[in-house]
Amino acid sequence: MVLKSAATIAVFLFAGLISFAIWGSPIVPEHFDSLGEFGDFVGGIGNPLLALIGLLALLFTIKLQLNELSLSREELSMTREELERSATALEHQVAQLEKQRLSQAFFDLFEMYKSVVAEIEYGTGEDRYIGKAALAKHAGRYHLSYSGSHTWRLEDVKERHAKSNDNLGNYYRMIFRMLLFLSENGKAAEFYADMFRAQLSTRELHLLFLNCVSDVGKPMQTYANVFELFDNMPIPPGSNFEVIANELDVSSFGKNSELIQLITDDE
Repeated sequence: MVLKSAATIAVFLFAGLISFAIWGSPIVPEHFDSLGEFGDFVGGIGNPLLALIGLLALLFTIKLQLNELSLSREELSMTREELERSATALEHQVAQLEKQRLSQAFFDLFEMYKSVVAEIEYGTGEDRYIGKAALAKHAGRYHLSYSGSHTWRLEDVKERHAKSNDNLGNYYRMIFRMLLFLSENGKAAEFYADMFRAQLSTRELHLLFLNCVSDVGKPMQTYANVFELFDNMPIPPGSNFEVIANELDVSSFGKNSELIQLITDDE
């Protein structure tokens, strides 16, 4: 604004000097015999003024460019901030969608687990059991009657597991698939892993424990370790269970002090 005003003043000043030189200066002759002197006068005054005007115009142009550059920087800064906010919002949206995907996938699998359990049968007629009641009866094949005495032998467990695999194989595979899915989702799935473990009955934990001991079920040991699957499992009745417990890694026991003490005393 200052440069523009200065340029305007210079133009008017130059015009005023020309006017003065023509109409008011005593050096202009009446018959124009001395126009050369007048031209020298005008050139001597005009050239510096024109140079000043050019300089002022250049400075004004530079000033405009600096203002435009400053505005461009402000716009770029605002654009960058907006992009950062958009990126943050997008990350939050992606995280929410991932949580929804994990939740939906887990509950879909959990519904499949419940369907598999509901289809398990044991016995016929009046002695027919289904669901978790049937699982408890299948556990009895390992002498898990929870009464009387029983001595655990690894060979007996593997033999009985092989015989029951036709009835419970689909159940074990469903549990394995659930644990595999949870492990693939890392820490985000820990909440769902705890939720699922809380749904397992004592008889189910015993069956899963013995499944991990069997030759067919050993791959499940990896996920039993990751999720401390037997953290809340009570020791089944009978003597010599430490022989069975030693087949598993202690990490699968979590903070189960009874199981940990059992294998520690056996060492």
